[in-house]
Formats: sequence, structure tokens, C-alpha cells
Amino acid sequence: MTSEEPKFEDFASSDSEMDEEFDSTDEPLGEERDLTGDGGVVKTLLENGSGWKKPNTGADVKVHYVGTLEDGTKFDSSRDRDAPFTFTLGKGQVIRGWDEVVKTMRKGEKCKVKLAPEYAYGESGSPPKIPANATLLFEIELIDWTQEEDISPAGDNGIRKTVKVSGSDWTNPKDLGTVTVDYRGILPDKTVFVEKKGEKFVVGDHEVVEGLEIAVKSMKKGEQSVVTMEPRFAFGEEGNTEAGVPPNTAVRYEVRAKEKEADKCCASLGPVRVLE
Repeated sequence: MTSEEPKFEDFASSDSEMDEEFDSTDEPLGEERDLTGDGGVVKTLLENGSGWKKPNTGADVKVHYVGTLEDGTKFDSSRDRDAPFTFTLGKGQVIRGWDEVVKTMRKGEKCKVKLAPEYAYGESGSPPKIPANATLLFEIELIDWTQEEDISPAGDNGIRKTVKVSGSDWTNPKDLGTVTVDYRGILPDKTVFVEKKGEKFVVGDHEVVEGLEIAVKSMKKGEQSVVTMEPRFAFGEEGNTEAGVPPNTAVRYEVRAKEKEADKCCASLGPVRVLE
């Protein structure tokens, strides 16, 4: 156990190959779209994104942007800082118009947007750079986003999964199948309490905490995910003294699905490889 958080190799966000098959949703470049129906948010596509997915409310999105007044005066730019901006979509963390625009974008998409004052900084503006009742122009690029999925049995957010690298096989591990995974467990203070490489266990035999079993059952070939679980799906009220997990502690696992052997019920059919 160590307080240093080691690098989990090759943990990087990417779209699945399947996403590319749905790349037929391209919109016309240079065409203005009134997103709100009142002319308050007008989007012009500069460059199409990839895949078909778009971020939903609650997604943590990463963007680059350049903001200017109507006379061309630049008041802000993440590109000038060489630092992408991250915010949670649909939670009021940014001006209203941004939430309206970014939810329509795909990964890698670039667009120009014109925001009326009521979708920007309104009557008060944002002195000294943005005057009152200012119409703003932005160029926005959606770099990436992460979206948590509730995979708990009762759908009560007890186990939440964020896919960092999508899998490429539709077959999921089932109960009584032996899986091989890499994983590490992390406490809220970022202390790593366990790290395993090439670990084998039988799904359904309770060799690992329940939340990790449920997460692995939802994973596909090559998938890498971050899984957060409440204490009842981890070490419960007692915690785990040997591992250094306090009582009633929510934990996070970073997991890479690698390999699956035949389910016990189907062992007579020979080994079935579905995870690499």
C-alpha cells in the first residue's frame, strides 16, 4: 500500500470502432443552426466530429475555446493558455449558451457560436472585458468527455462506471466464468490499497468485492474503466484492516479486462477466448 498514485498504463479515452460505423451523422459545414428557437444560440459547424455519441447532462467535458466580442475583440482563450477547459455539462457551471451548444457536439467537433446576452452574461456583463448586454462569439472544440454509467443492480448509483477505453467485443463475462484482469483499488484520499496485474478470479465465486464482480461482468474485450462503488458493494461497515480500508468507505477501482475462459457450465465445449 502506498500513498502515491501510480500510473495505470494506457489509460486514455477513445471511441470504440463501432462508433466510427455511425459517422454518417455529419452536418453541413458553414450552415447556421438556431439551437434554441429564439435566435439566442446560433451554431455554425466548422469541422465535424467523429462517432455518433454526444455528451449528456452530468458529463465532464473538455473543450478548447476562443471568445470574442462582436467587434472582434478577444476577451478569453484557452488556446492562448494552452490549457483545455473542463466543466460538468448541464449543471450551471458555465454560461447558459455553452450548455446548449456543447450537448449538441461530437468528439473532435469544432463550431462557431453566437450567443445573445440572455444566454451569456446578460445585463450585468462581466467587467472589465465584457460589457453589459453583449452578444458574444465563441469558437469551441469538444476535445473529449467522460460519462458515468449506473451499473448497480437496483439502479441506485451504488456502482458507477466510466469507460476510459472502449472494448471491441460484444461478449461479456458471465457467472462462473474465469476472467483475467488488471486492477487497482483507490481510497478517497488517493491511497492505493491494492494493485493486481493478470489477476484471475471466477465471476460469481465472491473472490473479490461484489462491486468489482458486477463491473467486470459489464465489461468487453480490452475495455478499461474506472468504477466507483459505495461501501455496501466494497468492504461495508467493517472495512478491511489488512488492506487499510476504513469502515464505511467508498472506493474506486481502475480495471482493465484482458481474458475470459470457459464458463464452468460450458467447460465441455473447450476454452472460449473473448477477452484479450
